[in-house]
Amino acid sequence: MPTFGICQLTLIPIRKEPAEPSEMVSQLLYGETFEIIGSKGSWSHIRTHFDDYKGWITTKMLTPMDSDELNKYQLSNKIYLKEPVCRVSLTENKLPVSYLAGGSTLLEENNQLILGNHILGLEHTAALHRPGSKVDIVGTALQFLNSPYLWGGRTIFGLDCSGFTQVVFKMNGFVLPRDAYQQAELGKTVHSLKDAQPGDLAFFDTGKGRIIHTGIILEHSEIIHSSGKVHIAKLDQEGIFYVEKNEYSHKLRLIKRYF
Repeated sequence: MPTFGICQLTLIPIRKEPAEPSEMVSQLLYGETFEIIGSKGSWSHIRTHFDDYKGWITTKMLTPMDSDELNKYQLSNKIYLKEPVCRVSLTENKLPVSYLAGGSTLLEENNQLILGNHILGLEHTAALHRPGSKVDIVGTALQFLNSPYLWGGRTIFGLDCSGFTQVVFKMNGFVLPRDAYQQAELGKTVHSLKDAQPGDLAFFDTGKGRIIHTGIILEHSEIIHSSGKVHIAKLDQEGIFYVEKNEYSHKLRLIKRYF
């Protein structure tokens, strides 16, 4: 059994248990690597390197790596796709071979992007985040408007609340943990909503202290978050307020700043 692996598909579902009907708890995006910590039948138990998340993937979906290949990959110059979705083509013939989702990890060698053993081309002039690139959390988040809510999802075709915040930050070069309660443990606390800035994360609890939801703060007392779909709602010191329903949907617990 190989020790490590890499996702070389658009995405790979990560499931709670080694079975197709099991709930999807997260997804691997293209270029993300992982340690294989066990197996059961046609399933591999993995721990992701990006966010230290555990789950089960179908073994036939993974591309194995040995320790030398992993070390070389980890030392390579990585960039992140900053488009929510982008068609990929091989430069040899310009035929589309795949689609990549925002946050996919690509390698750059000699000013060329590498897809596996191929030099690739991206549709039009796709935005990429290289080290030192401008950070635009809000602008990136707005590209996901109306994406459907999907438990365990991390792409424009479906995201949960923390998958949304995680991938928006990854597209801008930041690493956040996978779940909302884990993200809330990092960053600098902003003690009042009036001191919040666009790009800060707001976290919400059950009223008993357990963090269950997160979203990205915008200007003008608004928040963009994934609940039903990615949309913008009003935010005040109490929580997320829906004017049309005249009610709060989530109770504000804390605000964190990461940059």
